[in-house]
Amino acid sequence: MFEDSPDAFIARFKPFASEVEVFSRVEGSPLLELRVGDTIVQVLERTGPYLATPGMARIIINPMADAVTVAGGGITALEATGLSRLHGSGLVVATEDRVLVVDVGVPLVIGLGSEIADTIASGDWVTFDTVPPIHGYLVPQDARARRTPDDDLV
Repeated sequence: MFEDSPDAFIARFKPFASEVEVFSRVEGSPLLELRVGDTIVQVLERTGPYLATPGMARIIINPMADAVTVAGGGITALEATGLSRLHGSGLVVATEDRVLVVDVGVPLVIGLGSEIADTIASGDWVTFDTVPPIHGYLVPQDARARRTPDDDLV
């Protein structure tokens, strides 16, 4: 288990939130579409419906990966390979339990299905492929998260 609650997850990984652009969403959909660097990513919003509004926001991006492989190094990349699927490479900036924080141009908080291999540590370059869904946690200190849409006032 990676979290006790969304609030606990945010408190734990807030320093690794990414600055992203949130696009408009389909009414009733829990999926957010984000521009993360030059990549469009779909995430399952975990902090509540409709907290993320279109525009810039700080979101903790939390994909899952079955495996992470140590790579040659020096390359950061992020590519969408399908709905809520990513292929990436980057620098490990933190490790904790079954979680790696990998800088791919923005930080990703990657949950692993098993323990982190002893061969992977902070400062290593890695590659990975994620499995859906990718979770997204809006950092609540963002003023846009507290804004009430005008439609809700009617």
